[in-house]
Amino acid sequence: MIRSTNLILAIWIASCLIVSKDAHAQAAPLQTRLKQLVQLEGKLEEIQSSTTLSEKRKSIESADLLEWIAFRRSLIGDYSGAIEAFNFARPAKSEDRNGLAQTKQQINESTLSDALELITKKARDRQIIILNEAHHVPLHRAFALQLSKKLRAIGFEYLACETFASNVYFPFQNAEVELYDGYYTQEPMFANFIRTAINDKWKFVAYERERTTKGQPSDDQKTREYIQASNIVKRILDENPKAKIFIYVGYGHASKFPRSVSDSDDSMLAAQLQRLTGIEPLTIDQATLYNQNRSEWLTGAYTAIIKKFNPTTASVLLNSHQEIVHIGIDPRAYDIQIVHPQYQLDPKTNREAWLSQLEGFKYYEIPQNLIDNKKSAVIYAFSKSASDDAVPVDTVQIKPNEAIPKFVLRNNEVRFVVETLKD
Repeated sequence: MIRSTNLILAIWIASCLIVSKDAHAQAAPLQTRLKQLVQLEGKLEEIQSSTTLSEKRKSIESADLLEWIAFRRSLIGDYSGAIEAFNFARPAKSEDRNGLAQTKQQINESTLSDALELITKKARDRQIIILNEAHHVPLHRAFALQLSKKLRAIGFEYLACETFASNVYFPFQNAEVELYDGYYTQEPMFANFIRTAINDKWKFVAYERERTTKGQPSDDQKTREYIQASNIVKRILDENPKAKIFIYVGYGHASKFPRSVSDSDDSMLAAQLQRLTGIEPLTIDQATLYNQNRSEWLTGAYTAIIKKFNPTTASVLLNSHQEIVHIGIDPRAYDIQIVHPQYQLDPKTNREAWLSQLEGFKYYEIPQNLIDNKKSAVIYAFSKSASDDAVPVDTVQIKPNEAIPKFVLRNNEVRFVVETLKD
């Protein structure tokens, strides 16, 4: 997330209880994600109704909690709820930097190109690809999963992700994604991205700054960018100067502008890496142009793109000269900007429609004996061969008197764990 990730991780580890589910003969860990989410939402209500906090303090504390809530909602499969919570915390800024009229004209003069095909074509003669995400949007991990397969097929071999645990330089040696391998990897779609990469024989590298780094304040963002970049150099390029690397980051870490001129300037990871290596990365933004789920948070630019093109897959805008169009972001920072379709909930599956585009995944009904329509619950699906510390392969939320969602799985060789809120 944008704020104190290490504090959130500490709270998560402290509250991640392991319990067996005897009711379904499952000697498996029972996650407590729904319980934690309800506790956070209760704390938010307490802050917002406080008569002792100032309005400014309420706003600050509410925004922090809403970011936590956004990620926790994504953990239980409430993807639209995650976006809603985050937008209450940090409303999306307008992407109409040049004025909406000029932006609409730019859009009307553009054409649309398939993002995966375009990126793969441009990546063939590049050594480093950097893609970003919004940390509360699993859709972005689904795209990263698809892109990783394309990049692996053309010779990319190292996958470095911001979220990997900093004290394990080369993670996933046991070919499974477990709860403490990273922070965002605890979300099922991120874990499925990594599982796919394991199957495709990527080499994994962690590069986040270790909190024990001597002489470096934990909140020094400038130092963090340099250390991240230098870790990538030391752990990959020093050993293999011609290595082809896919780096997956959050938000602005993918920005290569402003340019880096020193170890502690205002530049981000991408710019620091370019300075240290002399290699210009291909940088891709997918964290601005996607559905915000509520009309009041949709910018005029995104609405105009959807109205004109109504894309059905991740796409890129091109002008009449076949140059990439940038809406609301600096073209010096990002080479490519992705437009995600305005996906909705699929009434046939009660899941987000973008899930149907994942190759190798299918929909499966939830076993009836696990469903109690009168209680809120979360049902976790684990691979039968997975360890007790594994991340679920999918998670769905059951709400009283609402349509039952389907699981999205590679196969139905899974075991289930049910978490039900007590009355």
